Amino acid sequence: MRATERQEILDSFYFQHGPCCAGCDWWRHVNGIVGECQKSPPVSGSERWAMTDLRSCSLHAEAGHVMTPRHHFCGSFKDDFDWSSLPLSYRRRVGDPSVVQNGTKTESVVGSVVAEGGATLMG
Repeated sequence: MRATERQEILDSFYFQHGPCCAGCDWWRHVNGIVGECQKSPPVSGSERWAMTDLRSCSLHAEAGHVMTPRHHFCGSFKDDFDWSSLPLSYRRRVGDPSVVQNGTKTESVVGSVVAEGGATLMG
């Protein structure tokens, strides 16, 4: 799987499930399921993988940032990414809530919601 495909899967997961590691600015994915939290200080190898529920691994776990599953959520969650910098077609595919379908026309909405019938409700 290419990195761009993996990122699209993670972005879709984030928009479907809300705030979680998959959408956090501190998180760097290792694959489509787990990644490391750059916000956390480095820990020992045995502590590093504890949150993933991994029971056994043939690889030696070296010290580093805490590994977390993509669905994990903590108080350090941060999403300051400018989603509007991405192509509208990509944002539509991953389910970006700021992209609203209005009939056959797709609108990008910031700070408001387009209600049924086209009325705009300010948020």
